[in-house]
Order: sequence, then structure tokens, then C-alpha cells
Amino acid sequence: MSIVNSKLYQLVEMSANFFLLNILWVLSCLPVITFFPATIAMFGVIRDWHMKKDSGVIKPFLKHIKTNVKKSIFLTLVWMPFSIILLSNIKLLEPTESIVSLLMTLLIGMILLVFMCTTLYIFPVVVHFELPMWQLIRNAFFIATSHWKYTGLGLAIVIIIGYFMYQYPILMFFITSLVSYFIYATCYKAFKQLGAEY
Repeated sequence: MSIVNSKLYQLVEMSANFFLLNILWVLSCLPVITFFPATIAMFGVIRDWHMKKDSGVIKPFLKHIKTNVKKSIFLTLVWMPFSIILLSNIKLLEPTESIVSLLMTLLIGMILLVFMCTTLYIFPVVVHFELPMWQLIRNAFFIATSHWKYTGLGLAIVIIIGYFMYQYPILMFFITSLVSYFIYATCYKAFKQLGAEY
């Protein structure tokens, strides 16, 4: 068995690819406004790996940034402001004795939950389906709310890893791409149930 075909070499190569993808994503996100283009590109590379279409990192990353410009701009202009508005109202979730306030708390809580679930799927859906942006958002919402098993698993991954990354920010430089891979793999199981595993 040659060194190139050995499992150890493949493991080292895979680890290096994940690390390089992570660094590319972090550098591309330095201007916060480029978060969506960078994240879509990262998920695009991960989809290529998962579907065994490409094993590279830099060229596929740049390709996905270029081919998803319109979708990235849309998400930056629509999804980011909505995220900021919604997250800024989390303080309204504090329990009160007023019935109206309680109903508002429940409503905001439900909207936040659905939004988080839809956001979990938005990047995998964008790189997996060739559809207009509004249809992609609709698909992300539909899949998120109709496949709770995978949605719950994905959210659990994000919450647990998010907690550790909050405690140890340095982890962002090492595991973001790996976590994204697990998120895409989880979402892909839902795609397969829909017969959309292409």
C-alpha cells in the first residue's frame, strides 16, 4: 500500500482541508457583511466533498463565492437585518404577569424557534438546490418544520458547539468547518427523504 493511499495520509489530508477551509471562512468573514457569501461558499465546498464532486478547498471556495453572488446579496440584505431585529427582541421573552405580555412572549419565542430552524437549513438548501431565492427560503422552512428529528439534531449540534465556542473562542479557527460538515450531513438526510439527494 502506498503512503498516498494509506488511511493515515487520508486522515491528515482531510484534517488539513478542514483547517484550510476554516481559515478561508474566518478571513472571508472579517468584514462582517461578508458572512453570508463566506458561509455559503464554505457549505458549497462541504457539499462538493460530501457528494464526492471535488476534494479541493481554495478553488472551489472561490468558485462558490462567485456563483452565489446574488443569493449572498439577498441574504445579506434580508436575512441579516431580520436576524438583528429578532435577536434584539430576545429581552421581551422575560416572563411577566400580564396575559398580553405572556402571549407576546410565546409568539416571539415561536417565531425565534422557527427562524432558528429555518436558518439551520438555509445554507445547505442554498448550495443544494438550484432555485430562486424565495423558493429556497420556503424549502428551508418546509424541511425544517417537517423533519423535526433532523432539525432537533442539527440545533443540538449548533447549541452544544456554540456553547464551547463561546467559552473558548479560539475553537472558531478549528472546528467551524467540521461542525458545518455535520450540519450539512444531517440536512442531507432530510433531503434524501424528500428524494432530493442529487
